[in-house]
Amino acid sequence: MRQDSIQSVMDKMAADSMAAVQAAAEQARIDSLAAVATADSLAKAEAAAKKATASKPKPKSNGQKPTPPGQAKPGEAPKVGQKKPGK
Repeated sequence: MRQDSIQSVMDKMAADSMAAVQAAAEQARIDSLAAVATADSLAKAEAAAKKATASKPKPKSNGQKPTPPGQAKPGEAPKVGQKKPGK
């Protein structure tokens, strides 16, 4: 009886150990799949951002600083009092 009891405990320990190893392997597989999915999502987001940036036309620059709204450009008369009749 004593030997049977010892053998029962040893069998239970071996089964618990195998279950722990299998659980760790399954968790590692799940983590790996999650990492791959995250990497794919990041790659898609970067590609979309790169495509969106590449498709925007660059503003043309004539080498002059833009004038703030309400101010006349150099060499241009201010437009104050030049309303069209009827407006």
